[in-house]
Amino acid sequence: MFAHHSQDNSDNYHKKICEICLNPAKFGKLQSAYQKHGNNLLGASDALEKKAGEREYKNYIKANLNLSAGLYITTAIGRLVHGLLVDKLRLYYPNIGQNELEFLVAEITYPPKHTPLVESRLDLLDLCIYLRKHGIKTNNIKKFPKASEIFEKYYAKYHFVPVNFNEDPWTRKDIMKQLMALNKYDCKKEKENILQNHKEKIKIAKRKLKEKKNAEITQLAEVLQVGTILNEYRKYVFCRASLAYRPLFKEIALDNESKDWRDCWKLTPEEIFKLHFENDKKIARIIKNRDWTGIIYADALPGYKILTKKEIVPFIDEINSIKDEDKISVGGEIKGMIANKGKIVGTAKIILEKKDFGKFKDGDIIVTAMTSVDFIPLMERAGAFVTNEGGITSHASIVSRELNKPCIIGTKIATKVLHDGDLVEVDADRGIIKIIKRKK
Repeated sequence: MFAHHSQDNSDNYHKKICEICLNPAKFGKLQSAYQKHGNNLLGASDALEKKAGEREYKNYIKANLNLSAGLYITTAIGRLVHGLLVDKLRLYYPNIGQNELEFLVAEITYPPKHTPLVESRLDLLDLCIYLRKHGIKTNNIKKFPKASEIFEKYYAKYHFVPVNFNEDPWTRKDIMKQLMALNKYDCKKEKENILQNHKEKIKIAKRKLKEKKNAEITQLAEVLQVGTILNEYRKYVFCRASLAYRPLFKEIALDNESKDWRDCWKLTPEEIFKLHFENDKKIARIIKNRDWTGIIYADALPGYKILTKKEIVPFIDEINSIKDEDKISVGGEIKGMIANKGKIVGTAKIILEKKDFGKFKDGDIIVTAMTSVDFIPLMERAGAFVTNEGGITSHASIVSRELNKPCIIGTKIATKVLHDGDLVEVDADRGIIKIIKRKK
């Protein structure tokens, strides 16, 4: 999916975001509104999944649109506020080196709350601890009412974590496998390590910001802390929301002789309403003819307009004209931005989507364009993370800091240069990935 917008529109948006972020009161209101809309969408998702009636559908669409309007906010915060913070720190420390600067930014922007993904890990560890304490084997959970109740609560709270718009949710069997994988670990110790690491990083962030005695640096760092939390919260909410409409879409597909519920993505919310609730069969014919499509918003238009194939051609041509100007590394080294310190040697595995998960082994180095919520079972077992994209508020950045794994982000070329099976050194103290030995 691509978005085209005017430079003036973009500049005005960024200016407004910066204005809000530099004002504690305004930013507090933004945070509250974001979380309010997120909670509304979670509630509307539950209601739609239970009963896909007209009222539930309309409430869901309204809640989804309200949160979707702020989709770019966390990205803007991650880019703009990070840039402002770096500029301020360079003025404050004129002789600071790049690596030291990246360490400092990572330290002072560490969020005070766990992300939903690490909360899921902690809850799974709690379940594992409970089972061991009571001598219950994982495959016997159903025989014990209390254990079964805890398991079902976990399933209800987290089964949609890997959905990520179009992936499948975790089944109870998937969660059982995750529990069984914990059998080789000291779950109590691992939980203590995660909590202690979190506590220590919060303490470091507070101490270093206090040492600076600079209100603007503190404000920018705290905005990035909140931006990181909101970024992960948004993903959690939309994973839940993306699962909620599937029963309705499957019903629509079945009623209209479609083999794939994803065909409903080709329709607007209004078209889905007309097709399903008003039985307008003309809408069903649209699905067969709509492959590439676009939507345009403009001040002169009431609402939006769906572009025809002919109208969208110039946009596609522009997308295809974008050239990849990234340069391949020289000397067997790749440079990126430090998200979390550490140094490790391991086997690189290129993980781009869920179908690649099977080739991953404990201790491998995850090399990807950008991690997403469905990566979490692998990330817990990985030696380090390397990404093409991402900033300090990105998924890989925050998870690496919460799990205390070496992480280098924003390399641009890692997935092009590295191959499955390459032996690599990830030096996240210097932001460098070195190829030690190529797999033949």
